[in-house]
Amino acid sequence: MSIRIVNAAGIAVLIAALAWLLAGATAPVLESAADQRGQRWYRLTLDGRHVGYLQTDTRRDPLGRWHFDSDLRFVLDGGNPVRTRESLVFDAAPPFGLRLARQRTDRAGESEGTVIERRQDGYRVRRLDGSGDSPGAVPQHPARPLDLEFTLSDYLGFETWLRETRPEPGATASATALDLGRRRVVPRQFRVLERNSTGYRLENSAPLDATRIQLDHRMRPVAMTLSGLFELERVTKRQALASKRQALAPRAALPATSRLVPTDRPLPDHTRI
Repeated sequence: MSIRIVNAAGIAVLIAALAWLLAGATAPVLESAADQRGQRWYRLTLDGRHVGYLQTDTRRDPLGRWHFDSDLRFVLDGGNPVRTRESLVFDAAPPFGLRLARQRTDRAGESEGTVIERRQDGYRVRRLDGSGDSPGAVPQHPARPLDLEFTLSDYLGFETWLRETRPEPGATASATALDLGRRRVVPRQFRVLERNSTGYRLENSAPLDATRIQLDHRMRPVAMTLSGLFELERVTKRQALASKRQALAPRAALPATSRLVPTDRPLPDHTRI
């Protein structure tokens, strides 16, 4: 009996390993995912002042599933820290579909978030709210059906396009992102500003959400400018942890004018601001 169990387990491992090999030979997106592996730290600044940090972690678990985790912490006003954690998990084999997506924001003792899970009959979404840091302290609302299609190729489609086409400055491409707050897939349009010694400099000029990104040669972010206000810069873990206390220490409220976003056009969908 024990021999049969061992053999069954061995066969399962062999099948999983074979799936990994076949997937690696047929899916360019896996090369993009492999380039993203590892943990990275970013310093978050506003008007040149350190207000927080971002930690990202990309890994593949023993079953071959891809995990993309991020942890953002910052303090703006009144010494109240804000923390947003996000996690995406994709299948190990083609088409590398989304298995789980989770986002949670904690501020001033309160929590809110979204969980999307794939089940046998499709995706389900539920809202999280409550208080405290323990998952058990966060009430879970009933899950609702969600019409969703999102894969690893969607998530890393733009990085794969850059790797395979090596575009010249001025080239544009569309990408998709999973907006957990709005519970749907949204389009993103990027333009290549330049190819430089570091890698690529890109721009997403969406109204009220303009972003400029510097990527390295493995298509990993080195620096970002968000909405012309916030700056993210990749630093070492030691640098990030050394400034952790400073980043989350109470500080005086920032002048309201420092967060004003000038508009030079009508706002067609003002309800989403």
